[in-house]
Amino acid sequence: MRRPDLPLLLLTIAIGGALGLFADDGPPPRPAAEAAADPLDDFLANSRPSLLRCLASGEDGGGGATSGGEDPELLVRRVAAQIEEIRELRFAEAVEPEFLAEAEMQERISALLEKELRPGAVAKEGEVLEVLGAVPPGTDLQQLEEDALGSQVIGLYDTRSEALLVLSSGELRAVEQITLAHELEHALADQALGIRDRPAPPSGADRELAYAAVVEGDATLAMELWTLANIGLDEQLALGSSAPGDEEFDELPDYVQRALLFPYLAGLGFVCDRYAAGGWRAVDRLYARPPASTDEVLFPERYGSGPPAPAREVGDPGAGWTSEFRRELGAAELEWLFAAPGGDPAAGLPEPRRLVAGWAGGELELWERGDERALGLALVELARSDVLCGAVGAWYRAARPQADVLLPAEPPVKLAFEEPGRAAELVCEGPEVRLGIAPDPETASRLAR
Repeated sequence: MRRPDLPLLLLTIAIGGALGLFADDGPPPRPAAEAAADPLDDFLANSRPSLLRCLASGEDGGGGATSGGEDPELLVRRVAAQIEEIRELRFAEAVEPEFLAEAEMQERISALLEKELRPGAVAKEGEVLEVLGAVPPGTDLQQLEEDALGSQVIGLYDTRSEALLVLSSGELRAVEQITLAHELEHALADQALGIRDRPAPPSGADRELAYAAVVEGDATLAMELWTLANIGLDEQLALGSSAPGDEEFDELPDYVQRALLFPYLAGLGFVCDRYAAGGWRAVDRLYARPPASTDEVLFPERYGSGPPAPAREVGDPGAGWTSEFRRELGAAELEWLFAAPGGDPAAGLPEPRRLVAGWAGGELELWERGDERALGLALVELARSDVLCGAVGAWYRAARPQADVLLPAEPPVKLAFEEPGRAAELVCEGPEVRLGIAPDPETASRLAR
């Protein structure tokens, strides 16, 4: 999903309170059918070992957060000094946060998003997600993003203006202090390490997302260590049961939920792995040498393995079609699609993280002819893997259960799908996995070849 340039607008999302409260006993149990549909549960299942190693260096909260009566300037100086100690960096200059009421915060966020979002690119991204079944038909993706961030953002650091904003109800309680710690870490990292301005074009969306995971994972880890040392367990538990915006967040399409949480949750797992291997200096080096793709974030052992393999260009659908949008298709996005085919988490493929482990590169291209849309996907699979072709076929079948499935006799076509007004063809040959989706079988075939 195309989002604001997160390294420029570093947003703290309400994700259910401090993750640190899960460090010892795991998340509250859920029914098996529900667990697979929950992004937070998925994260804990995939990242628990590295998360425990990271948080083992923290201390359990003692006296709890100070009451709302503490002078805000003294609070900022105290939390800033604590973040410096945790992060082993020093501020070059003091930061002056703004504590805003909800209406003021939403107004500031809307103004910043208006500057950052490119309406044309967001609209094309929405069309791509519609074809993939990740959002309902007719979704206004830009409005969805603005509404989602408006209900979920509780803090913000803007690297351009160096503005630091914290949502506050008037009393600087535990949640405000935790948010302050997160945003102060962003400001500290920006001053000490330099957070890059990365207004990457749509083609580099996966690399941009991987970089956002570094920046947000770093701040989230520092925030969690600060929380463990400064917020009592009773207050942490209360935060976990009263996160702001829960109802609004639950109404978002599953894909959008996962896209919003990825920099924080997957980023935390990735940064934790680097921290466990080499302390904060190893984390510092990520800013100069960020991961080349979300594949390295999902599978930290692959960090430094080099850029993704180039995918062969999507096929040409023929006369009358115009290429409108082209970008990377990363491992993270593929995992989100597998987790909720057609937007339905109940139809999710088993162990989507395992299924995308063979990803080595990918791209997609959107074509238009009048009011018609066609989409080509081109993936490259690792030589040692043999599951990606079958996973893409299983995902499309689960996303479009009403489509007739055809089993062509001749290779390299593996599967074809037909239904009124829509067709798809899956071609797998060597390391290449290609899928064409179009209004008719002939166009779908040309895209996949």
